[in-house]
Amino acid sequence: MTLRHIASLYLVIVHPLQPRIMLRTACGVLLIIWLTSIFVAAPAAYFATETDFDAQHEPGGKVFCGQIWPADRALLYKSYSLFLLAVEFLAPVIIMSLCYIRICHQLWFRNLPGFQTEQLRERLQARRKTVLMLVAVLLAYVFCWSPFYCYAIVRDFYPGLLLKERHAIALYYIVECIAISNSIINTLFFVTVKNRPQFCLKGKCERYITFQGCKTSVQPTAV
Repeated sequence: MTLRHIASLYLVIVHPLQPRIMLRTACGVLLIIWLTSIFVAAPAAYFATETDFDAQHEPGGKVFCGQIWPADRALLYKSYSLFLLAVEFLAPVIIMSLCYIRICHQLWFRNLPGFQTEQLRERLQARRKTVLMLVAVLLAYVFCWSPFYCYAIVRDFYPGLLLKERHAIALYYIVECIAISNSIINTLFFVTVKNRPQFCLKGKCERYITFQGCKTSVQPTAV
């Protein structure tokens, strides 16, 4: 979702005159995204299973749900773990960073046309707030997901360290909750930023962006 929002924002700000994407192209992009997601998650779904613990000593027993790979495929499992790290974390961070650099350059370093009136200074201040919001979104993504993938690397390549830790399972749930909370943090960023969200809900974002700085009593009329 974050990448989709950044892509739309990137096209609007960096390439404002580019024609809108066609319906067939959009459907093709969505199909590729779904197929890629299925391909990436297929090994995890194939090796996912559940195992009962202490079923003979306790009435209900304990059930472990997770991936159990055969011992002879340990190298394949580690390769898959590194693949997930690259595809799900490193690549999105690099792509978002490059897009944000271009977006920030367009919003921050471009000179406003005309004389530096109070209205233009307000627009410049609004641009700076937008830049800070974009940087905060990227930092929130990195801070929320980096503990999860650090834990995954330690679990897959240095399992002995976790076996010595008494609260290893509780630590896993903590880092997983932190990672999932990134979705809530992004929503709070996009909702609380001063951008008149009611206009976006009505599909009038472009109109608002065009006339947000025009404080005049004369309404635009058709020619």
